[in-house]
Amino acid sequence: DADIKQFFKNHLNTPLNIAIVPNQNCSMAMKKYAISKDIFEAIDDAFNEKLRSKIDILMCNEFITFNKIVIGDLDSMNQFLYKDMSIYAKVKKVFSNLKNIKFNKYTLTTSKEQQIQTVATAITVLEYDDIAKTENVLSIHDGKLNAFILAPTSLLSYIVYILSMFFYQKISLFSLPKSLGFIKASKLSISSNTPMDYKLDNDLLSAKEIELYVIQDGINLHLGKAFESKVKNDDIKVDEKDSIKVNSLPAGEMNEMLINRGLPLFKKAAEDQFRELFLSLRGSAKFSYVFLTLMILSTLLATTGLFANSAPVIIGAMILAPLMAPIVSLAMGGG
Repeated sequence: DADIKQFFKNHLNTPLNIAIVPNQNCSMAMKKYAISKDIFEAIDDAFNEKLRSKIDILMCNEFITFNKIVIGDLDSMNQFLYKDMSIYAKVKKVFSNLKNIKFNKYTLTTSKEQQIQTVATAITVLEYDDIAKTENVLSIHDGKLNAFILAPTSLLSYIVYILSMFFYQKISLFSLPKSLGFIKASKLSISSNTPMDYKLDNDLLSAKEIELYVIQDGINLHLGKAFESKVKNDDIKVDEKDSIKVNSLPAGEMNEMLINRGLPLFKKAAEDQFRELFLSLRGSAKFSYVFLTLMILSTLLATTGLFANSAPVIIGAMILAPLMAPIVSLAMGGG
């Protein structure tokens, strides 16, 4: 695997057509590109022009990545390694993860120079879904990397995530678990004030800053038959935009809360969120022409309902009257 990575690096963006033959020492390359273990089938695929395709290459600090990069808590983002475990072993592993959960501060900078400061227990970066096991197809030709950020804000949300990953073992990009953030970009920089321990394929490394980027169509490679359908669609390329789904990630005061106090049983609101609530309540308590207009209209409607002896009209006037927000503001002010 190391020799193949070096060979790829030496021949990036060249017209050379490359094929891989099976070898017990290159299991990652064989798995990633679906190379047959049968030498004769692999050689047939190597001479099959229909299986030749330009593929993306994921780089991490100038190193080529076949599998994925995992930063932080390796166990919580590697549940797929335990798919053959017994139920008892899986439950035991779940409680082990709960006991050892730890948060670290990270600064993530995307290719659009958007900066995200958050805390997380782990970050996984990969290229496409044959490794990710997602419910959605991640292209091998879009020039994008896919980063999953695990940052639960409560013990309950973390338990739900762990159980779903151990037993369901799939992620939907359209409805991500609340504990996960997702970034799809051509480039991603991850930095921290302290050295980050991370795993690049099978190598354990450490660094304060990790630069990740994708070289689009960097190598001409003969793939295995499992990729035949994807190779046929090579001409249909979609220029996908960056996708950033990080609304569920902790930020601001919540970061310090998780670092210093650990994971609470239920999600706690930070002061920033309370501040927005109080500003909204204060605005609701203020007199305005909109409030006055609605009150006049609702009074006229209620009067009409009384003279017409119509309960539905009176109920309609109650609904129109903007009294609930001032009542809530009064209750909060009294508290």
